[in-house]
Amino acid sequence: MSTVKIAMVGPKGIGKSVLSNALAGDFSSYGDMPTVGVRIREIRVPLLNDYSTIPVELWDVSGDIKYEHCWPAITDGLNGLIIVYNPKNQMQSKEVSLWMEAFCKNSDVTSGQVVIWALNLPTDQSPPPIKYEGKTGTLRIPIVGVSISENPKANEDIQFNGDVSWQSFADACYRMHPDNQELEDEDDAFLDGNN
Repeated sequence: MSTVKIAMVGPKGIGKSVLSNALAGDFSSYGDMPTVGVRIREIRVPLLNDYSTIPVELWDVSGDIKYEHCWPAITDGLNGLIIVYNPKNQMQSKEVSLWMEAFCKNSDVTSGQVVIWALNLPTDQSPPPIKYEGKTGTLRIPIVGVSISENPKANEDIQFNGDVSWQSFADACYRMHPDNQELEDEDDAFLDGNN
């Protein structure tokens, strides 16, 4: 089973580490320690409509631009990208395009492998997806509201108000993983009698 590599990027101080820790089931408090370069969380995520789990490397990327020299290593072999920002902060709203430029233009992610998480977006707001020209063509990137309590203690403390939850996103990235596409093609050929 192939490991899915997902990067979480966005402005510094937004809470990406709190989110990645919570998604990994780690609800310890680490204070306000900024991420140095990148931190990788290895977790297992349940597949949708299946009883198995998939291995995911969640790359918690520092929002500090001084670490951009690390970005090529992060984009190499990337299977999914989560861009996190606070829509109430005008500067962060403008930074979303910076993160798309740095990571969508330099990786092979396609539509379905990129999502924007808008922190504490009111549930009555549902922005339309963004279209963006990435390395692989036009990407259709959904914007999903994510609410997280200040000190999360359980997965229920993270709420998604849209169609793209953490589990469904990781599942889609897994199913679009090149190694899994080859396996599906082999399965189809076998079932068709073309082995």
